[in-house]
Formats: sequence, structure tokens, C-alpha cells
Amino acid sequence: MYQTSSNQLCGQRTARFEPNPVDYAVWGALQQMVYRDSTTSLNDLKEKIQRCWAELSQGLIDRAVDQWRPGLQAVVKVKEAIFNSCLTDF
Repeated sequence: MYQTSSNQLCGQRTARFEPNPVDYAVWGALQQMVYRDSTTSLNDLKEKIQRCWAELSQGLIDRAVDQWRPGLQAVVKVKEAIFNSCLTDF
């Protein structure tokens, strides 16, 4: 979720947060489901991905979102504080 590069905001370096709505656990579960059986064509693969995505457990998706949300909230809070300090510098 976090990237090592940084952004500049009002002359200050800030860590970049790359929001990734699909956690690696979700990708892993989807991959296992899709590749359970062999794929015969590109269209077959596309259909399998769509079908397997629809079959994913809502609990798995909810847990991934719950893990992602605090990181995003922390970045918003930090950038908001930096932005507010920039406004007072004018």
C-alpha cells in the first residue's frame, strides 16, 4: 500500500500512499479460484475471472477494505495538516 517515493506538498516531502482497493489476499484467493482448472482461451479466462470475482467471499473483501482504510485516513490527516500550514504561510 505504501510507496517509498515521496511527493512534494508546499515544499515539504510527504510519503506517498498508493491506494490499492484489492488486497493481496483478495488477489491470491481470486488467482487460486481462476487457475483451479485449465483455461482454454482468452475469452475463457475473462469469463472465469468474472465468475470467480462474483463468488469471492464478502468477508474477505470486507477485511481487505478494513485493513486499507486506516492507512488512507492517516495520509489524509497528514496532508491536511501540511495543507493547512501552507495556508497560514501566506
